[in-house]
Amino acid sequence: MTWNVAPEIVSLGLLLVILQNASMTKWRVSPREKFFIFSLYYTIFAIVLNLLSMVPFVQNTPYGSLYDWIFNTAYFVFYPPLSLIFNIYIVYYIAERAPKESSPKIRTATIILLLSIVIYQIVPIFNFKTNWLFYFDSQGNYIRGLLNHLPLGLAIFGILVGLSLVISQRHYIDPYFFKVIVWLPIITIVIIVLQSIFTQVILTGATMVLALTAIYLNFQTSKISIDNLTQFLNRETFVATLVQLINTKQKTTVMVVSLNNFKVVNDTFGQAMGDRFLKAVANSLAEIVPQGEVYRYGGDEFAIITTKGRELSMVGDVMNRFKSHWSINGITSRLGASFAILQLPFKDASSVDATSLLEFAIQRAKEQGSGQAVYCDALILEDIKRRTLLADHLLQSQGESFSLHFQPIYSLVTGEVFFVEALLRMESEKFGKVLPSEFIPLAEELGIIGDLSRWVLEKSCQLLSRHPQLPTISLNFSGLQFNDPSMILFVKETLQHYQVPPSKINIELTESTFFSTFFEDALAFMDELIAWGIKFHLDDFGTGYSSLSRMIALPFACIKIDRSLLRYTSSEKAQGDFIKSIVSIVKQLGFCPVIEGIESEEELQFLRTIGCDFGQGYHLQRPLPQDQFLEKFLT
Repeated sequence: MTWNVAPEIVSLGLLLVILQNASMTKWRVSPREKFFIFSLYYTIFAIVLNLLSMVPFVQNTPYGSLYDWIFNTAYFVFYPPLSLIFNIYIVYYIAERAPKESSPKIRTATIILLLSIVIYQIVPIFNFKTNWLFYFDSQGNYIRGLLNHLPLGLAIFGILVGLSLVISQRHYIDPYFFKVIVWLPIITIVIIVLQSIFTQVILTGATMVLALTAIYLNFQTSKISIDNLTQFLNRETFVATLVQLINTKQKTTVMVVSLNNFKVVNDTFGQAMGDRFLKAVANSLAEIVPQGEVYRYGGDEFAIITTKGRELSMVGDVMNRFKSHWSINGITSRLGASFAILQLPFKDASSVDATSLLEFAIQRAKEQGSGQAVYCDALILEDIKRRTLLADHLLQSQGESFSLHFQPIYSLVTGEVFFVEALLRMESEKFGKVLPSEFIPLAEELGIIGDLSRWVLEKSCQLLSRHPQLPTISLNFSGLQFNDPSMILFVKETLQHYQVPPSKINIELTESTFFSTFFEDALAFMDELIAWGIKFHLDDFGTGYSSLSRMIALPFACIKIDRSLLRYTSSEKAQGDFIKSIVSIVKQLGFCPVIEGIESEEELQFLRTIGCDFGQGYHLQRPLPQDQFLEKFLT
């Protein structure tokens, strides 16, 4: 018989190309991926074996030569398991994703597949006696036996078993891959039918190549989910995995690790070295949780998912690692981190987005300080629900929940009011009193901070218009205001409308405004309004962003020194000398120093002795509602 082996040779070539590319690709070393590499080698071996079986050692040897019998028998022994290999890969894929409840179905399908191939092996082993699969006639010609197409039937049976498993577990399979493995059996069955019709054309290798190519393309597609820098899985993959774990209710511990002040590492050592530190963190986390998955969650954030029963030790090991130094290429640095921990199944997980839950928890952990861990529990969920409701309220509010309180800044020499600071307050029946630290960041996130600033400015101008004898009012502006080209025009038009002199309004800006991407915009904003007569004050000086070289170049009238620098000034000489030096430097640079947070007579007397002229704090005057403020300062 003359065989057409061209499809088999082409298939062999394609497999060699896939194998070469697969060996150059960095994948996660999972059992499924190892099995895929094994299946490539096995298929190449089977195709070579098939080609050898079709090349007779001696032509027309009566009843076939030993060579013919050995290689044709080997073909029937080793080639049919190819369909089993593909189905076992599918089992691996599903087992990685399906919940424990699916284990019986997966186990049953695996047993059926293995038993079918074991039972089948009896046929080729005893073929030399039964001739059920093939034999050679007296002229040495190859003759098909009655069960010659049994391997094809076995392949179809395996495909149907695998297909039924895929369909029953479709909820746990990636939609793209599901489409591939649903269509692939249909195509394979068509090829098998063609093989039975065109008996001299060998298509069995092509069938397996289709299957392996589909798997390889799935691997290549999944590479999109790899973070380029660390070579670990990225945020999108983490989110997809998390959703899947929630849907399948698997017992899992999820941990987000957020580095603190990592920008300092980049600024100090350069971005290239910063990237090396990020890689080192990722690799170290992978060593701590070798049975879990490590993800690059964000720029300087990582996530871990583990389901292997060592969650408590994992959390402790990760947190302890960040208590030690990190050394990269001779450079040593201490990397602080904050942690958010979510344990699944979470009974209320369906009522909130899990990533929002983790991000809220990591933000809370950062607020508590470096090294802190926050668990995503019922209290956190209540906070998120409150935040969501508060966001809706802010978006719908027309200002009815807001009011202005006023806190004076006094001359520490004469006791007179230097100016007053307008403080935005929020209170409603639904939420009660809401702290500015809660609603101001939320307003910035929602993009309505500009509306609040406009409201504060207009209310202050209305007040000054009715009572021009009031002191100058100082307003707090967010750095986000400087991206709004209409704000300068609004400030000018509002003051003109209420006939308020520009000298009666100060604008306070925090240090963070000038040590971020808003610097140039803020400076241009300041210059135009200063030329018009409005003064600017720098708020919260000393909170971590301070740079005297930049401060000198900025057109401030006053520098408000943060209250944190007042701690222990009376009992600790070093602290006292420190704040005395700051006040002295601020005055020498031509700025007016204002000390915030004066809470005792002792602090007040100390500030007077070091020559600080102005101050603000509860000891001098707590913030007053508008009616009390007017009563106090108009009488």
